[in-house]
Amino acid sequence: MTLLSSYFACGSLEHLERLVESAGLTITAARRHVGVYRAPSIDAFVTTEVESTPLVERISDDVYRAIRAGAHDVLAPFTTADGSVEAPFESNIVAAHRPAAVRAPK
Repeated sequence: MTLLSSYFACGSLEHLERLVESAGLTITAARRHVGVYRAPSIDAFVTTEVESTPLVERISDDVYRAIRAGAHDVLAPFTTADGSVEAPFESNIVAAHRPAAVRAPK
């Protein structure tokens, strides 16, 4: 599930929190989200994931065909009887803000 999981490849929630804090942001909420990616078919899944990103402009037709073929193998366990896809995923969600600048007295 490389294509789908690549969106959520930031490691553990704790790692993501450290990254956010190292950028000088204050975390207001953080959690792990478990969900299910649904698509009407494997081909629809691939079309959405490839054509909704700049990837489609950077790969050849042969590479696109290879991604589609590989997706049929990888997503087979997540394909339902009607051919739709229900693939589980986990992601980390962090809400943060930049602290207000400290103002010097006038």
